[in-house]
Amino acid sequence: MKKFVCFFLLTLSTFVFGQNFGTKEGGFQQFESGGSGMWVKGSTIDNTIEGSSYLFEEWDGVFKIFTDEMKYYPTHNLNYNIRSKVLESKISKDSVFQYDLKTISFIKRGEEKYVFYTIQEKKELCLELYSSNKIVFIKDFKLFLINGTLNPLTQEKPKSRYEKKQVYFFKVINNEFHEIYLKKKSILKLFGDKSKLVDKYASDSNLKFSSEKDLCEIFKYYDSL
Repeated sequence: MKKFVCFFLLTLSTFVFGQNFGTKEGGFQQFESGGSGMWVKGSTIDNTIEGSSYLFEEWDGVFKIFTDEMKYYPTHNLNYNIRSKVLESKISKDSVFQYDLKTISFIKRGEEKYVFYTIQEKKELCLELYSSNKIVFIKDFKLFLINGTLNPLTQEKPKSRYEKKQVYFFKVINNEFHEIYLKKKSILKLFGDKSKLVDKYASDSNLKFSSEKDLCEIFKYYDSL
């Protein structure tokens, strides 16, 4: 009897959505409900630390979770914990639903596309800025805990705080990602013998190497060469 009860509780702890498909939208097949994962108790807020370990400032928004290129399920409540590397939906004040990342291909937040990429042997949720059959350009998000230090004059110690940092990575298909800086010299090195052509195109088109949007246009031109 005890074994049966334990098995029942274990089954309840794992929640699976989306056994059926629903309506079609713009050629995409939409799930009637959500995805697989489990309900867990929400993390306790640490009042000794300022800031948040979550990627998005707001949990509410228009999200689509894709299981492959053509199938997705929508949700209006989603966030990614950079510290624990867990994708979650807030269910109540003290509980969240944690998604099974193995079942997820990518996520859309409005027009932004977030993809799980392996960087330096770690899987990270990154904002995909540009992707083609030749190159991939992404923005990764790092989280640092800055510990408060005692001020010897006032004898006061400020709270520790979370600090987020954006890091850019670039790779040629079938190669590893390399961190890059949004500077002209750093970017042009990526193009090898095509660098002069790319430099001229950027100059003629008034494109800045420090701009994400302009860089995507530059990468698009490089792809055409």
